[in-house]
Amino acid sequence: MLGVMAFGTVFFWSIFPILDKSFKNYRLPFYAWYPYNTKTSPFYEITYVYQVFGTSFIALTNVCIDTLIASLNMYTGTQFDLLCDDLRNLYDPDEEGISKKLMTCIKHHKQILRFASNSNEFVNWIYFLQFF
Repeated sequence: MLGVMAFGTVFFWSIFPILDKSFKNYRLPFYAWYPYNTKTSPFYEITYVYQVFGTSFIALTNVCIDTLIASLNMYTGTQFDLLCDDLRNLYDPDEEGISKKLMTCIKHHKQILRFASNSNEFVNWIYFLQFF
């Protein structure tokens, strides 16, 4: 869904100069400075396609990054759900190894916290770089 919205936005940005008929004035989808005259025929079309492909690439990259962040958070949450299930089923009257199971749960909890901490550090850099 996020990809459809991103590419829909890119599509409408790309065709906006065509819809408002400003392409006759050699208007590009995005204002930018180029070291050549973009108002001449082959340079205008090449620059137009370049801007469309560049914007599409950036939109796809942002969708992939946001999906990665969501999947890291879902993975962490799922690991906590598994840990909760292990803790609920900690006591089994037929077995004697409650302390061994508890130690396994404690190790699992520490691993989850370490993964969540590493994920947060990674995600913080991604958010920082996305906005600047």
